[in-house]
Order: sequence, then C-alpha cells, then structure tokens
Amino acid sequence: MQSQLRLAFLALILPPLFWSGNTVLGRLTVTHVPPLTLNALRWGLAALLFVPFAYQHVKRDWPVLWQYRWRVLGLALCAATGYNSFLYLGLRSTSIVNAALINATTPAVVGVLSAVLLRNHLTRWQLIGAVVSMVGVLQIAVRGDWASLADVGLHIGDVYVFAGVVLYGLYTVLLRFAPKVHAFSFMQAIFVIGTIGTLVWMGIYWLTGSGSLALNVPISQVMWPIVYMAIFASIGATFFWNYGVQQIGAIRAGYFVNLIPAFSIVWALLLIGEEIRLYQVVGMALVCVGIAFALMARRQTVSKSED
Repeated sequence: MQSQLRLAFLALILPPLFWSGNTVLGRLTVTHVPPLTLNALRWGLAALLFVPFAYQHVKRDWPVLWQYRWRVLGLALCAATGYNSFLYLGLRSTSIVNAALINATTPAVVGVLSAVLLRNHLTRWQLIGAVVSMVGVLQIAVRGDWASLADVGLHIGDVYVFAGVVLYGLYTVLLRFAPKVHAFSFMQAIFVIGTIGTLVWMGIYWLTGSGSLALNVPISQVMWPIVYMAIFASIGATFFWNYGVQQIGAIRAGYFVNLIPAFSIVWALLLIGEEIRLYQVVGMALVCVGIAFALMARRQTVSKSED
C-alpha cells in the first residue's frame, strides 16, 4: 500500500512538469496560432499519435464507453476542450504572473467542488497545506515583492484562466465516476472528443465572426511546440494525472498543480539560461512544504474519506 502511494505521488509530479512547459510554450505560440486552433491541433495530434497504443483497447471497451458516453463526454469537454481552450485564450491577454496567481487557487477550487458535489471536506492539515503552498506560489509570482500585488489588475484573460481552472477542477473531482475501462481506452476517448469539441467551438467562433482562426506563420515554425503539447502535456500528463487522482483522491492531487510555477523556473533555467533567485528557492520550498502537509497528515483516514 505504501509503495503504491509513493508511486502515485511520483506520478503526480510529472503532470505539473509537463503543464509548466505547456504554459511557457503556449504563451509564446498563441501569438502566432489562435487559441482554439492551437487546442484543436494539440489534441488532434495526440489522438492520432495514440491510435496504435489505444486501438485494441478501445475496440474491446467500446460497449462500456458507449454505455457511459455522457460521463465520458462531460469529462472530455471539461478537460480537453474547456480547460485548455480557456487557458490559451487567457494566455493571449494575461500575464504569466496573473496566470500563476489564478492557478494557485486550484487546491481550493478542487476542495470546494469536492465538498459541494461529493460531500468531502478538507482536513485542518490540508487547509494549512493549501495556504502554505499558495503563499509559495505567490512568492514566486510576485518575485519576492509582495507590495507588487497592489498593481496586479484583473481583466478578461484572468477570467478565461480561472474558467479553465474550474473546469479542470471539475474534471479532477468527477474522475472517480469515469467508466472502468483500460486507461488507454479512456484517454483516447478524451483526446477524440476533446478535439471534436474544440472544432465545434471553432465553427461557432467562425460563424459569429469573432476573429481569425488561421495561423499567421508557416506551420513548420510552430510544429515542435505543438508536438510537445501533444506528447507530453496531453498524452503523458493525462495518463499520470488520471492514475494519481484515482490512487490518492482529487483533493490531495490538486495540491500538485502548485508545482507548475516551480517547474516553470526550471524551464527558464534550462531553455533561457536564467539564474535561480533566492525568492524562487523560498517559493519552491514553501510549495513543497504545503504539499507535504496535505499528504502526510492522517494519510490513511483521508484516503478513505476521499475514495
């Protein structure tokens, strides 16, 4: 049992790592690729690449997937279509600082949704962990200058990002109701439905004349970021996140999202050559301490209550 929990914790570290790269690359790519187009390309490529791995499983599990089609549809629209489309829409107009601040609310959003929908409640240690972890995210986001919070404004991009947080929180909480099929079958269903859902959204966007859906650069210039998003931020992150949530529950898994700003620093160090600052080290340490509080306190009791 303990080894299974450790494996789940390790699995939950990988999605924030992949998502942090998605946030950094997404912020750069949406200047050339409209948000909905980017999301459709990402999930469409993921669905295509995953066919060889999922085909036999989907063929065998199809009756179960069809039986629970509305559950699968809802989960796919929340995670693949909704969350990522709103994230890319938000990244086009909001700052990385604001996005980090909003993403820091994920544990609280998951906790509220769990309490409302499943009648689960945060423990005292989980509340402490949420606060400590959020302080760590803020420490990174404001670069150690807490007075700068007064200058953080709210605009439509922030609303988009928060809408994405709520949708992914809903997906995380309701993942326990996913049909009992092979992980690859469920993932492929998410990828395909997520792509179709985004294409429908694009159609509505085009019909209402809301803006262009065309790339303003050749596809070759944005190919590698999209490949990364498809393989790591879509296939890899979905697999490890689903596994971790199913093992330890939605509430505790939600805390791992706050690792995204910490991993973003690592990306900046490796890709851009930025130096690590003291405020970043302090922030990363607080995030890790907050997660540790949430995970270690009354582990066996909390696990039963969530699962």
